[in-house]
Amino acid sequence: MDKKMKTVKLVVKGRVQRVGYRNEVSRVADELNIQGEIRNLEDKTVEIIAQGTKENIKTFCKKIKVQEWPIRVKTVRVQIIGSDKIYEDFSIIRGDQQKETAKRADVAAVYLQTIRREMSKEATAAKEKTLLKTAKEKTLLKTAREKTLNKFSQGTKTEFKHLDKKYGSISQKLDGFKLLANKMDKLSEAILLAVNRK
Repeated sequence: MDKKMKTVKLVVKGRVQRVGYRNEVSRVADELNIQGEIRNLEDKTVEIIAQGTKENIKTFCKKIKVQEWPIRVKTVRVQIIGSDKIYEDFSIIRGDQQKETAKRADVAAVYLQTIRREMSKEATAAKEKTLLKTAKEKTLLKTAREKTLNKFSQGTKTEFKHLDKKYGSISQKLDGFKLLANKMDKLSEAILLAVNRK
């Protein structure tokens, strides 16, 4: 084995069985060019044998401490081991087929729940977006109505001022004619009285 290569045994505790953890570790191993194997143990822990460069093993150990629901890694115990075996790839060692099928069904159920939750969040977000859009549209409509009413009100005031300016002088003249007519009535009465006295 290459002197730069390192082999470690990791024992992982936490919520790591029946949640897709082995698949996630396999993905990380592939990403970092780590060879080895992973298996579930009877005590509900997971055992990993990992082979790779010192730097890749260090990164691998950090990345497998998954804290993303439904996986929750509590501890990772690392032990350097001497191994003459050279792994060609990274393998998931599976147990009894019936148990593995049950585990896969559990994992599928977990991921379906996750998808359902995400879809529900998206639906809620879409609903909130629609409500917000509707509220904005109502506000815009209300603002448009207020602007129209204000414009109408200003226009009406302007028109009345214009009419008052235009016809106000006529109104004043008519008032003047009324006064003159009243005075003429009084004058005619006075003349009639004077004539009747004679």
